[in-house]
Amino acid sequence: MRTGLLIALFAVWPVTAVAAAVVGRVRARFILVCAGTWVLALAIATTATGTRIAAPIGLMIGASACLFLAFAVSSGVTFIFNPDTTYDVDDGKKPPAEYVVLGVVALVDAAAIALAVPG
Repeated sequence: MRTGLLIALFAVWPVTAVAAAVVGRVRARFILVCAGTWVLALAIATTATGTRIAAPIGLMIGASACLFLAFAVSSGVTFIFNPDTTYDVDDGKKPPAEYVVLGVVALVDAAAIALAVPG
C-alpha cells in the first residue's frame, strides 16, 4: 500500500504538469522548474540510504523546491552576477493552469510529509 502510494505521488506530479501544458497555457520556465525539481526528488529518493524513509524525504524536498522556485521565478529571472537586469519579464496575469499544478504539488508535498513521519 505504501509503495503504491509513493509511486502514485511520484507519477501524479509530472502527469499533472504535462496535462496542464497540453490543455492550458503554461510558461516554459514553469515546466522547467517542475521537471528539474521532479528529477531532484527522484534522485534523492533513489540514491539516499534508508529506503523506507528516502522516498518520502526525496518527494518532500523536491515538491518543496518546486513550490519555492515556481513562485521565485514567476515574474522573471535575475542572476546574482547582474542583479539590475531581469530576464524573461512577465508582469501579466499568471496562467490558471499553473496554479492547478502548484495545488497538486502542494498536496503531494503534504502527503510526503505524512508518509515521512514514522508510525
